[in-house]
Amino acid sequence: MKKSVFILLFLTSLGFSQSKALVDSLDSITNFIEERLDIKPGTSIIVTKDNETLYTASNGLSSIELNTHNTINTMYDLASIAKMFTGYSIAALEVEGKLSMDDDIRVYLKDFPEYDHKITIGHLVHHTSGIKNWTYLIYEMGWSSEDKISTDQLLRAIYAQKRLDFVPGDRYQYCNSGYVLLTKIIEEVTNQSFVSWTDEHIFKPLNMNSTFFNQDQNKVIEGMSSAYRLDNDGNRIREAYNTSALGSSSLISNAIDMGKWMNFLLFPPKNKKDIVSKMFTTKKLNNGDTNNYAYGIEIEDYNGHKVIGHDGSWSSFTSYMTIVPELNVGIFFANNYRIGTGQIRDLYLEVLFPKDKEANTSSKEEKNNAKEESTEAEKEVVISTEQLDKYIGYYKLGDAWYLDIMKKGKDLYTQSNGENAFYMKPVNDSTFMVRAYGNRTITFVTNKKGKVDKLVYNNITANRKTSPFYFNAEAFKKYEGVYYSTELGVLYSIEVNTDKMLYKNIKTGDFELIYENDQLFFSDGKLSKITFEYNNENQITGFYKINSKKEKLYYFNKAN
Repeated sequence: MKKSVFILLFLTSLGFSQSKALVDSLDSITNFIEERLDIKPGTSIIVTKDNETLYTASNGLSSIELNTHNTINTMYDLASIAKMFTGYSIAALEVEGKLSMDDDIRVYLKDFPEYDHKITIGHLVHHTSGIKNWTYLIYEMGWSSEDKISTDQLLRAIYAQKRLDFVPGDRYQYCNSGYVLLTKIIEEVTNQSFVSWTDEHIFKPLNMNSTFFNQDQNKVIEGMSSAYRLDNDGNRIREAYNTSALGSSSLISNAIDMGKWMNFLLFPPKNKKDIVSKMFTTKKLNNGDTNNYAYGIEIEDYNGHKVIGHDGSWSSFTSYMTIVPELNVGIFFANNYRIGTGQIRDLYLEVLFPKDKEANTSSKEEKNNAKEESTEAEKEVVISTEQLDKYIGYYKLGDAWYLDIMKKGKDLYTQSNGENAFYMKPVNDSTFMVRAYGNRTITFVTNKKGKVDKLVYNNITANRKTSPFYFNAEAFKKYEGVYYSTELGVLYSIEVNTDKMLYKNIKTGDFELIYENDQLFFSDGKLSKITFEYNNENQITGFYKINSKKEKLYYFNKAN
């Protein structure tokens, strides 16, 4: 049952009837989102205008087990929205002259690895450092978001890395690690814990009495919601909340407090204007290209208006906060389930300042089409076993990038190398929707001879592989051995049996390594793409984990 409450104000720029129509439109968006959910959790939302609360709403359950409802006071993990508070802290210390964006981070982090290139505070702030992202590091280490992970563990993982992904300042690459490091710089400069400093200088002065950075995964938080998601088979499950990643994440708050924060950013007091102004400052890349990421916030254009904000997503908590300075508008919402927050934000923004009439008409047509497509996708479609069998096989999307279409019971599943297998929901006889791929579809194509020879996914045409992958047990024996990474603290063994080449890890399990060419292997598990390294005697010395651009990411030595 939906629970919704809103506050209607007599805005100076709108009459009563216009104001009521606006609030009704906002409420219709909230209802529209709720009606489309196939999972009971929900949302808390607040919209501010001219330093006042225009609209609040809440729906769904904060706890399915206890049947408690979300309210505007429900507590959520806001994940990466935390970065704007870290960014504000850095901006405040910069305005006070206690640090500079050009400072080498090793001035403050004495034990940080020394790379070939200087890394500045500004590189951390604007996501241009080249430091490896801790969210990828824990994946490579075999950890998951449900493992109990502390900030200290993340710092040890970050410090263990021996190479950067690129020269600092050369490109933008979102990096949670940089914002964890910023908290240590703040502590070094202030001689105060990050948790204590933000509480004293941000949350208490703004009366954000329910907001704090959580450094204790065991802490009991009054009014805290639980996070839920649907698994590959559509079953509703609760996801554990076990990570503390100060600075980059782990911010606990609610809609009421975030309304106060938005009003502060839109109407900062005189003694804080320089800090907020600094916080909205971006810096170009080394080649002069624009980088729209400022101090923990992204600056975008929407219908000719500058919008400033950030999204958050962790452990099935999702959220978004955005302000529109030209209109003195702020929007914040938090969910205890996984959903595309950017699309929701745009729905609310369009109500607050729609496009011109022609564009708005087009937008309505697009929405109606999307609704029709969604309704079509939600219909129950039954496909015969014989028809499903025609689709089973490998389809090549790119270099060492395949979709393995398989059947489990009476259903089709898709597995891209390096990922889990995901359920494919039939839309019609040849098209399937995959929830895990953002509800994108996979369409199978039949040739003139009646054979399925390709599929189309995300505008990529993938040809079906008609011959088996190359395997030669004798030739592959040279790859056998134990491989280890001191950067990740991970050990793998590679073994060849009569029909497969396997790599094994105690935590992640056994996975098959598949031959693409002499330089490239890929897998059906965690280790998605690797290239082996040789010495002058043509002996294997190790392998690199590589990405889709064939950039070398992590090195594994072969043990003697």
